[in-house]
Amino acid sequence: MSARLVRSKNDLEKIKQADRLKGADLEALADLMLSHKLSSEEAEKVIDGKPVDLRMPQKRIIKKRGYRILENGASLEVWQGKDRVGDMQYSHQEFMGGESMWIHEMFIQPDHRRTGKGSAMIEHAVQVAERDEMDGLMLEVDRSNKDGIRFFEKNGFMEISALNDNHRDRLIMRKEVESKA
Repeated sequence: MSARLVRSKNDLEKIKQADRLKGADLEALADLMLSHKLSSEEAEKVIDGKPVDLRMPQKRIIKKRGYRILENGASLEVWQGKDRVGDMQYSHQEFMGGESMWIHEMFIQPDHRRTGKGSAMIEHAVQVAERDEMDGLMLEVDRSNKDGIRFFEKNGFMEISALNDNHRDRLIMRKEVESKA
């Protein structure tokens, strides 16, 4: 298998069935992760030969008033015209016996904040979590990021834990969702 981008379920299946992953296969897994089609946890399962849901996510566009949200694998992007004005990166992870959507990064361009785009992105993330039968959304936020903490609290997140290490003082926040199981 060449070091090209993996674009299909069949390519991933070939990687999964290989006796031993070679450099190009590892590069292909990295490409899948970078294109948000495969989480690091799923890549580890592929490397370990464990079962992975190989459904390749489809891009979905959700039109809002004056902007749109693009669902692209494990990311959400907010577009206004030809400009990407925000994004969110996430993965699915186990938490206390259930599966949660872990938000790794969320950003809205400063001149697009306080316009409802961030709340719309959270609202859509909740819909994705419900559709994927997750029981909550989780994230870390620096304790010094008061605006971020207020934003997440306004959108239904609650502090569940605090982390303090040599580098940062962070809060772990969670928002419960109802799965559509």
